[in-house]
Amino acid sequence: MRSRKGACALLTLALTVPVLAQSDQTSAPAAAGMAHHQHALGARRVSLRNQQPPCWKQAGISPETVNERWKIEDEDRVKTRGICSEAALSPEQKKEKIKQADKVRDAEIAKLISAKQLEAYNACKAERDQNRPKMTAVELGPCGGVIPPATNSAPHSHGNSTSPSGQ
Repeated sequence: MRSRKGACALLTLALTVPVLAQSDQTSAPAAAGMAHHQHALGARRVSLRNQQPPCWKQAGISPETVNERWKIEDEDRVKTRGICSEAALSPEQKKEKIKQADKVRDAEIAKLISAKQLEAYNACKAERDQNRPKMTAVELGPCGGVIPPATNSAPHSHGNSTSPSGQ
């Protein structure tokens, strides 16, 4: 009886040891992969620390104010889409209504952000935009049409150059 129990124990041990050895071998690459993954994340954290702070932060604009500005700009985009979809309006009437909506938007933003902060933000964005290559040579209008270069003499204040997109 004792030899039968001993044989069962030896058989169990013989079958268990290779399984345990395999699980250690398979966990080693997984552990190495995790170490590599953690190293990659650490390297990314270092590279993110070396980036410049966003222009809104450099201009002294609070995150709450930036979020409020984005909300105002989002609402303005919805208004613009509504104006563009009004079939009864001529293109000139649409353009005029969009100009009026832009003035309202700019006034609301001016209540949030001081002229000094806005000037610092715009200067920061202009400097960074100067170093970025331009992707397209044409500008699309608010209703989707292409704006000819001759009529685009003054950039809009709500374009990419003034949007606090975290840059």
